[in-house]
Amino acid sequence: TLGFQRVLQRAVYHVQSSGKKEVTGANVLVAIFGEKDSHAVYYLNQQDVTRLDVVNYLSHGSAKLGEEGEQPSSSSEGEGRMEGGEGEPKGDA
Repeated sequence: TLGFQRVLQRAVYHVQSSGKKEVTGANVLVAIFGEKDSHAVYYLNQQDVTRLDVVNYLSHGSAKLGEEGEQPSSSSEGEGRMEGGEGEPKGDA
């Protein structure tokens, strides 16, 4: 669709401007937030997930605290954590 085409273009422009050569799923996820009439953005916002949250997590690995003030778990298996900011889960998937 035209919307997804815009998302991919936005991701490519961002990657090129940052001097990188490869567009990853993480770049596309951030670019999706540029679409105002996106169902994906609507549902992410319903879960209180913003573009800034995604960028912070991908850049620094820091997640927002839950409503109860829980710290994200840091189990040895790496559940829920991303490896190298590439948007790929650790382990076999």
